[in-house]
Amino acid sequence: MIITAAGFVGAAYYEKDWHIYQHIANKVTADYILKLVDHGANVTAHQAFFAVRHGLLKPGEFDIYVFLGVCGMVFLAWQLPRFHHFMMRNFVHSPIKGSIRTMFTSTLSHASIPHLLFNGIAMYTIGLSVYHRVGPAEFWAFCTGAASR
Repeated sequence: MIITAAGFVGAAYYEKDWHIYQHIANKVTADYILKLVDHGANVTAHQAFFAVRHGLLKPGEFDIYVFLGVCGMVFLAWQLPRFHHFMMRNFVHSPIKGSIRTMFTSTLSHASIPHLLFNGIAMYTIGLSVYHRVGPAEFWAFCTGAASR
């Protein structure tokens, strides 16, 4: 029980906008949903998402997995010739074009599998500890600013 309480306090510290009791309620609900799944009960997609978000992953892991998944989907879109014009217009940044959105969307774009793989490893290993140190808002602001040079 002491370890669980320490985990809730740590989670509340890292996600400053959540109250400690909300963490406890989310964890209890997620554990209940996971028990239902273990016993073969059907759960909704929302319940499954909730259980994964609040029961199995540390704070920040879900955000980083989603980011890496989006990077993977962008990489796959680059491989399809019919999306090439769309990708060039929306995922390649050039200051001459004057498009601000590409400054952000280009952070999701990777040129090769090794590029995607090494950036993903760095995001997971270094990014997770940075996420826990500074919090989610500051982490994503830093990533966006660093990637958009």
